Amino acid sequence: MVPQHCIDKFEKRFNSYPSLINIELEKKEMIDKFLSKSIDLWSSSIVIEKEIMNVERLVEYDPAGVFIYIIFSNKINLTFLTTLDRHGVTEYSVKQLIKN
Repeated sequence: MVPQHCIDKFEKRFNSYPSLINIELEKKEMIDKFLSKSIDLWSSSIVIEKEIMNVERLVEYDPAGVFIYIIFSNKINLTFLTTLDRHGVTEYSVKQLIKN
C-alpha cells in the first residue's frame, strides 16, 4: 500500500489522484538499471549488520506524470502512480520490466 504522504506529493505535483499499477519482481539489478535515471523523492532505510539498506523508496520516473513507490523485501514490489495521460507510457514500462 502506498503511504498517504506519497499520494499527497503526487496530487500536489499533478493536481490529480494517481492511477495505480502494481507489479512484483525478483531481480534487483534489473530494477536498479530501470531506475538509474529516476530522481529520488523520498526513502526509508534500515541498518542491518552495519549496512544501510533501503526498505521503501519513492522516485520520479517521468516528470510529466509518473512516480514509482518501491518496497524492498524478498521480492521487490513496485507501484506506479501515474496521471491518466501517462498511463500508456506506464503500461509500456511495466511490459518491458516483465519481459526482461
